[in-house]
Parts: sequence; structure tokens; C-alpha cells
Amino acid sequence: MFNNADIENYLMEQDTYNRRSAKKIKFNDLNGETPDKEQSDKRINNLPILRLETSTARLSMSKSTVLNMFNLEHCVNRLISSLTVITDNVDQKFSRFLDIASTVTESANMLKTMYDDESFDRNDIIECELIALVFGEQ
Repeated sequence: MFNNADIENYLMEQDTYNRRSAKKIKFNDLNGETPDKEQSDKRINNLPILRLETSTARLSMSKSTVLNMFNLEHCVNRLISSLTVITDNVDQKFSRFLDIASTVTESANMLKTMYDDESFDRNDIIECELIALVFGEQ
């Protein structure tokens, strides 16, 4: 994993390299794959660019973008945690929705059965969206 000092040093060194020189340094990423950090004088609009490559992806970023990512790391982690909780909640509600639907013998009674079930909350936004997506007009 890259840290702020690695990126800062790389971008400072990049400014001093001759345009023809290129040296590759290996760093380990989270998936065990080793991205290449190419040290060469790459620029876009006269900004030094950090380029990371793996066998399946390539990413180029400016110094300010990289540094902002490190500054926002806690915010990003917090957002991911929040989305994980929401996703788990949707999974639970969808499973319950399927459980209720599996008890219906006639499709014409499906919506009424959903609304009448004691575990269904018609004021919950997720359950409301499930009903709208399943029973809404196509």
C-alpha cells in the first residue's frame, strides 16, 4: 500500500528525472498483485502524473489528487462502512420480501399478502421501493 510520504517523494523525484529515464519500483497492493509505479517524467498539462498499473488496470493521477485521496481516506472508509450497513439492511429486507412472497399461492394476492404481513412496513423506504420495483408498471 502506498503511503503519503512514498507518493510525495515519488512526485518530487519525478520532477528531477530526465524525460528519457524510466525506472520501475514495485509496491504491493491489497489484492496481492504488484502494481508498477513508473518513475518517468510523465506530465499532463504540465502537472506531474503518478501512473499505477496492474495486469488488469491502469490509473494516472496528479499530485494534488493523490494527496487529497490520503486526506480524505477516513471519509472514504466511513462512507464504505455506511454503505455496507445499508446494503446489509437491503439484503435482509429483500430476503424477508422473498419469504413472504413464497407463501403466496395465487399471484393476484401477492401485493395484498405483502401489505398484510406483520413484518412488512409500508413506511420504510426500502420496502416501499421493493414493492414499487416488483409491482410497478413496466
